[in-house]
Amino acid sequence: MRIFAPTVLLSLALATGCVLPEDQVPDGMPADLWVPPSAANLPVAELDLAPLSRLGEEPDVDGLVEGPQEIAVTIGEEMDVELHVLQPSLAIQPGSLPEAASFLTLDDGARVLWVPGAGDIGHHEFVFLIVDVDEPSLVLAQRSILVDVLPGFSLIEYGF
Repeated sequence: MRIFAPTVLLSLALATGCVLPEDQVPDGMPADLWVPPSAANLPVAELDLAPLSRLGEEPDVDGLVEGPQEIAVTIGEEMDVELHVLQPSLAIQPGSLPEAASFLTLDDGARVLWVPGAGDIGHHEFVFLIVDVDEPSLVLAQRSILVDVLPGFSLIEYGF
């Protein structure tokens, strides 16, 4: 957990008897992390700890994109996956895909087509970027799909 320098200074100020006005947020402290002195004596159950839970975390993609999280395909089988954004202000861009995969933009998301070969057997992570439609360079979140490429059944039957 990060400790902000203003938090330490504020703690020292309160310990020595200095009190900040209710509506004054210390310089350098994010406003959503500020707890006014009047709330300092509230029971823990009444405090809003949600801002603290966001520190150091990546944005939550739940509620932004709809689609599978894991897929299994066999070599030579076409993988056809669609992801749909749940908000019209969002779009999907490719982050990390195999070179042979095709990425198609849809009105409400994206579609990926891929036919894995024998050299692709194993685990792959397809990464997609959730971006703002008006500012595509602004990445809001990231979504991954884990793809397991399995050998064809005939290879398994003969012990390969």
